[in-house]
Amino acid sequence: MVDNMDKMQVFEQLLAEYDGTIKRRCFLWSKGDEEQGKDAYQEVLQVIWKQLDDEGENHDGFKGRLWVINQTRRALQACSGKYVKGYPITDSHINTLVEANATERSALETINELYEYLDHDEKQLLKYIEEGYDNKDIAILMNVTPNAINQRKHRLIIRMREIYKQLYKR
Repeated sequence: MVDNMDKMQVFEQLLAEYDGTIKRRCFLWSKGDEEQGKDAYQEVLQVIWKQLDDEGENHDGFKGRLWVINQTRRALQACSGKYVKGYPITDSHINTLVEANATERSALETINELYEYLDHDEKQLLKYIEEGYDNKDIAILMNVTPNAINQRKHRLIIRMREIYKQLYKR
């Protein structure tokens, strides 16, 4: 079991970084119903808190955006009565994530650099993609159809490749 002080610090750090992401997902899930969104938000926080206990001493080193998004998604699915299968995190998973993190950092640095050259709508789309929203949610946020989001994603990838080639002559 995680020491309560360590658990509280990890929980507060997760909220400091991802509170906005959690609230946006709860708002989308509730289809704008403020009370239902607040209830969902509380459910998500309870799930995250409980997961910190369930994962014991392994709470260091793998909590991040994707973990929070997955916990949020599972909590929201549970709120709507859908069955959600839990997957235990093993040491092997943690080691894989730690190894991938080094590669991801350089990829993230490149994406952040390219981000500066994008226009407002492209930046917004990239932000939603990074936060883990699916096409349906992005379509709601950007007031377009999910198919239009597929097309915009494709154009965004092409645009980022062009910018990368111009910057690095590759």
